[in-house]
Amino acid sequence: MRLHESFGLTPGIKVHALEDGRRVVASPRFGLEFGGLSPGALACLQRLETGCTEQSMFDAAEPHDGPAARVLVEHLLQSLARNDFLCRTLLMDEAPLATLLPSTPPGHSEPRRPEAKYVLSRLACVRREDHQLVVEAPVSHARVLLHDARAAALLLALSCPRSLPELTERAATLPLKAVDLLLGMLLDAKAVHVPGEEDARLSLWEPEDLSFHAHSRLGRLPSPYGATYRFEQWMEPLPLLKPRMSEVVVPLPRPDLERLAREDSTFTEVLERRRSLRTYGEPAISLEQLGELLYRAARTRRVLSSDHGELGERPYPGGGALYELELYLVVDRCTGLKSGLYQYRSGQHELCELTPRTPQVEQLLEGAWHTLAREGRPQVLLVITARFPRVFWKYQAMGYALILKNVGVLFQTLYLVATAMDLAPCALGGGDSELFARASGIPSRVEGAVGEFALGTRAKEDVG
Repeated sequence: MRLHESFGLTPGIKVHALEDGRRVVASPRFGLEFGGLSPGALACLQRLETGCTEQSMFDAAEPHDGPAARVLVEHLLQSLARNDFLCRTLLMDEAPLATLLPSTPPGHSEPRRPEAKYVLSRLACVRREDHQLVVEAPVSHARVLLHDARAAALLLALSCPRSLPELTERAATLPLKAVDLLLGMLLDAKAVHVPGEEDARLSLWEPEDLSFHAHSRLGRLPSPYGATYRFEQWMEPLPLLKPRMSEVVVPLPRPDLERLAREDSTFTEVLERRRSLRTYGEPAISLEQLGELLYRAARTRRVLSSDHGELGERPYPGGGALYELELYLVVDRCTGLKSGLYQYRSGQHELCELTPRTPQVEQLLEGAWHTLAREGRPQVLLVITARFPRVFWKYQAMGYALILKNVGVLFQTLYLVATAMDLAPCALGGGDSELFARASGIPSRVEGAVGEFALGTRAKEDVG
C-alpha cells in the first residue's frame, strides 16, 4: 500500500510568463510576481501546475541549482502558501483520499499528539460539491475536500473525542499513517480540535451565524465574491417591477411633496424624535396616511435600463440599484381599507388585495403582537420580502447579506417618514417566513419574508 502527498497550485491559479522572464502566479483577485527565479525553481513551478511530490520538486531543481535547490524550492513553496496558492492532496495507491486547499508548506502542518483526543468542531460544516465532500470551518481560510468514502468515514469517528489509535481502529480500512495525515489536514483547516483547547470566545457564536459572516465577507474563504453574474448565460434577470398579483386594485392617495417640503419637520427634528413605539391610538391609521407613507418611503421613482437588465430608483438606497424588496400589508384596522393581505405595487403606487382576513393573516398579526411583547396590536403590519433571484443572479457569496443591509435601510426610511407623519413605527426583530408563504401563496425560496415593520397611529401619551 503506497501512501504519498502531492502538491499543486490551488484551483483557479494560473502561471503567466512575462517577456523579461519573470513569472506571475495569479488568482482571480490578485497576482504574485516572482522575479529572478532560479532555473530549478522555475522547473519546480512548472511541475506544480500539474501536481507533484515534494521529492520530485527537489529532483527537478537539483540539476539546475545544485546544493541550493532545497532552500530555493522551500522558499518558493512558502511564498505560494502564504498567498493561498498551494494545495496538497493525500493519495493511497494513486487514488486521492483528500485535498487541503489552500495548504501549508511541506513540513508545516499542525502537529498531532498521540496521547491527545480529537473531535470534530461544532463550527465545522460538511457539504457536497460536485462529486466530493467539503469540510470547512468559518474560523479558517482552508478547507478539506474528501474524495474517498474511507476518508469521509473518519468524520463520523470524530463525532466523539478519540485518540489517533482509536480513530485508526474506527477507520479500519485506513492505515495509521493515512489517518494521521488526514487528521493533520482537518487540524490545518480548524475543522477538528482537542476538547478544552478551542477558542472560548467562539462559544458566543452559533455555527450558522459565524458561517454566514465568514462567507459574506472577503478575506476568510477563497470562493468567488461579489458581482460575478454567474447566471448570465443561463437565465434572464427578473424585471424590476413585479406583476400584479390580483385584479382587485386599491389606488393609493399621493401626497403633495411640494407642500411637505415647505411644512414638514426638519431632518434633525425627525431624527431626534424617532422612537420605536409599540402602542397605538384612535382612530386607526387611514388609507390616506398609508398612501403617503408608502409614497414617501418605498415608491419606485424610475425604471432604468442597463446591460444587465432593469435597475430602479426609490427614496431609499439599494445595493446595485436592484431593489429586490417588496412590501405586503397585513391590515388589522385601517380607515378606508378592509382587513386582509395586500400587495404594494411600488411602480403604480397601488394595492392589490390578495386575501381577506384568513386564519393565516390572523396568525401574522398575532405573531407581530407577541414580538412586540404584547404591548400593542399593530394596526398594519408591513411584511418586507426579497425577490431573491434579482440579487443572486448578479451577486455571489454576499447576496443575502446585501439583502439584509437593504432591509435595514428601508427600516430607517420607514421610521423617519412615519416619525415625520406622527405615526407609531416599530421594526420587528423577527418573523415567520413560512407562515407568510402560506398566507400569500408565494414560494418562500423564490420570494421570502426578510423583515417586518409594525405601524399605527400614535397613542395619546406618545403624541408631541
